[in-house]
Amino acid sequence: MIGVSARTRTIIFSLFVALAGCSGKTAPNVTPQRSTLSGSVAGTSAFAVDSVSITAQGPNGAGLGILISNKPQICSWEFAPGQLKADSVIVDVVMVERAQGALPIGAGTYAISPFSEVMSAGRGTAGEFATSDGTCRQTSVTAIGGTLTLSDVSPTYVAGSFDLMFPNGDQVSATFTAPHCDFPASSNYDGGTKTCVP
Repeated sequence: MIGVSARTRTIIFSLFVALAGCSGKTAPNVTPQRSTLSGSVAGTSAFAVDSVSITAQGPNGAGLGILISNKPQICSWEFAPGQLKADSVIVDVVMVERAQGALPIGAGTYAISPFSEVMSAGRGTAGEFATSDGTCRQTSVTAIGGTLTLSDVSPTYVAGSFDLMFPNGDQVSATFTAPHCDFPASSNYDGGTKTCVP
């Protein structure tokens, strides 16, 4: 068993339950492989095997997340309590709007802001490049700028593209059609110890 290191999306995704208290529904009939990734961060290349989206809407705010990974079936392991995925890369973009009566997040182009600014304001869009090695030791780099374009936010999937800029001039670009994945109230972001799975 290993302890979970602090990660940007751990904190931001935890806001989904606090802000909205609900999540999107799974969409098994939407092909998850309709995504591309290009670029690298700190020498690690990004490529897409699977992608998912999570959404939340409630009395305290709204949230939307896009996750693209080099591993298949990301919905089954990324949010599963008690486990971490070895040798994985996840590039994610998360939007939060912490306000009563916030409208659902819809199609449009949104600026990527530094993680600290999003957390301080309680609203905005942040991006992250996260890796896990063979022993599930996790590292992450947060984006310092870029754009997220949502072309379609449907009841079953989210489609669009993003360009993320990272320190030292690294850049990652993506296109995606990401089916919704359930984001349970009790998930992999609750802290505690986890089992490293291949």
